[in-house]
Amino acid sequence: MLVQEFLPVANEFELDSLDESVSEEMLFNLLSSKIAELLDAGRLEYLLNLLYRHDVNENLIRQALDPASEELPHTAIATLLIERFKKKMETRLRYKTPPVSDWLNFDE
Repeated sequence: MLVQEFLPVANEFELDSLDESVSEEMLFNLLSSKIAELLDAGRLEYLLNLLYRHDVNENLIRQALDPASEELPHTAIATLLIERFKKKMETRLRYKTPPVSDWLNFDE
């Protein structure tokens, strides 16, 4: 389910080969690799823009990018992004409203 939720933004992270058959672990590995590429290529501003658009906590991003952090930045950021998508999915399921079938009946 997570991968299906992530599919619409896969192009933003240049994950062209992503499809519904990808597991969460594979998504993490692909995303982590892509984030490492962006960081290595000096595209931090682009990455931060993507994370901002997907509402990843700025303080957690700073912690992930901190050189004193025990976890590698690209894996920490991939984890943050996946956790954010999980929370989005949870919120959507919790507040999902049933479709309105007959809210306006023009025949009456």
